[in-house]
Amino acid sequence: MNTKDAMENYNTICLDLDGTILALKSDITPFCAAVLKKLSTQMDIILVSARIPSGMSYIQEKVGASAQPIICYNGAYIVKGEEIIYDKCLPVSLIEELLKPCNELNIKMGIYSYNDWSVPEDSERIQKEIHNTKTDPVFEETETTIANLKKKGKGAHKLMLMGDKESLDQLEKLLSSDMNDRLVAYRSNNTIIEVAPNDVSKLDGIKALLGEEALPKVIAFGDNYNDIDMLREVGMGVAVANARDEVKAVADEQTLSCAEDGVPVFLNKYYELGIEQ
Repeated sequence: MNTKDAMENYNTICLDLDGTILALKSDITPFCAAVLKKLSTQMDIILVSARIPSGMSYIQEKVGASAQPIICYNGAYIVKGEEIIYDKCLPVSLIEELLKPCNELNIKMGIYSYNDWSVPEDSERIQKEIHNTKTDPVFEETETTIANLKKKGKGAHKLMLMGDKESLDQLEKLLSSDMNDRLVAYRSNNTIIEVAPNDVSKLDGIKALLGEEALPKVIAFGDNYNDIDMLREVGMGVAVANARDEVKAVADEQTLSCAEDGVPVFLNKYYELGIEQ
């Protein structure tokens, strides 16, 4: 397939960040930036992540896609510059209900609302998040954060629940049995559960932004459970080598790992860009 035919097949690239294109953990490599920046002059490059907007915008600038929208918080919040395109939050009442078992199990709750991030205390995990997203949180009691949300009439786009494996195992059972019709929970790893509003996903975010009819013209890249629907439904879904087995099972193609710059390697070859790594 020549470059012209490849360009005609797809007009949009949707990219997960962590574990997919961030080979440097908190950033992309110069090779990745060069590949995506070249493609951004001919296609739309849309970042699709569970991250806060400030944790995505600096990457957006590096790939030449600052004029494009970003899909944040797994599809709960879509923004283009100052324009809010889509906005769905967890209500404060649900956050308060969830805080009770979290307190009983000594699970800490990080709250993300629009471009604000609040946590009750510092930790190694929080420092890692600060480093990776280049975003600083507000340190305050969770009850204070909830009270401030009430005053502003706002909810939260994402909760990050942090604890030990045993405590999160217990909480996960509660979420799946008592709250699964009101929220979506993703187990990021043994010590973190991410919570988003119900009926929110990366795929839904892409549909809200582009329309369902645009999906066949989209190439998407991902690695984790929250990428499965997106990779399965777009025109071409590509999994990196470090992806979960369930993600690889639905992908149309596979590429090298995130650490090996699999996404730009794939795009450089597919579009015959000829950029040296």
